[in-house]
Amino acid sequence: MKIIADLHTHNGEVCGHANSTVAGLLARAAALGHCAMALTDHGPTCDNTPYSYYTDNLLRPKEVDGVRFLAGTEADIRDYTGRFDRPQTDLLRLDWMIASFHEYACPVGTVEQHTAGYEAVLRNPAVDCLGHIGRMWHPCDYARVVRAVGEAGRTLEINNHTFEIAHGVSEACEQVIRLCKQYRVPVVVTSDAHGDGWLGRFDFSLAALKKYDFPEELVLNADRDRLFAFLARRRREKDAALSALGADPREGK
Repeated sequence: MKIIADLHTHNGEVCGHANSTVAGLLARAAALGHCAMALTDHGPTCDNTPYSYYTDNLLRPKEVDGVRFLAGTEADIRDYTGRFDRPQTDLLRLDWMIASFHEYACPVGTVEQHTAGYEAVLRNPAVDCLGHIGRMWHPCDYARVVRAVGEAGRTLEINNHTFEIAHGVSEACEQVIRLCKQYRVPVVVTSDAHGDGWLGRFDFSLAALKKYDFPEELVLNADRDRLFAFLARRRREKDAALSALGADPREGK
């Protein structure tokens, strides 16, 4: 299986725990022959992260050296009601939004609280993808969450960096893979790159998918047409949500 777009990357110019540059990330994506790349830095809850106007400016370039540039974020889930740290209209205008729990942004609670939190964010039309739900800090009822992702028409990531750094998560991550296969829920394979050299590294995730004979047709970023069709549908849904809020979907584009 070949992955043709990396949808979880961090930019060291504004992210205090990364060492990449936007130019370096895009050059790496182009060298790998990727058709798209999403830049997904955190919001203001995380230390050394950009102001909102930084992400607004990212909406301007749409293609660089043949790589479709997706202005995105890895938004921190702030509580178990689905609250984020940025205005809803800002989030809806982004091309790609990952919603993730991190211990610095939301205190660790119970499995039921974490599960309810994921279900709450999936009711938010800005959210495209759930981030690294197999990590140890916020365990959830994985079957409930995977079913909720499918019912909402969203996706979740199989995060390579999680396999690399977080000891003891393989069992949970592999459970997520098995459930996505069982319920036919689409996934994206991501690097969670914090440096140029990490972009496009999917070896741990791909090995786990292969272990369970995961269907390639359920991997959105293994096929250009499949990925772009998903993004186009989500763009229409986000624009409809912006219009319902009385906001112009074209603003900032």
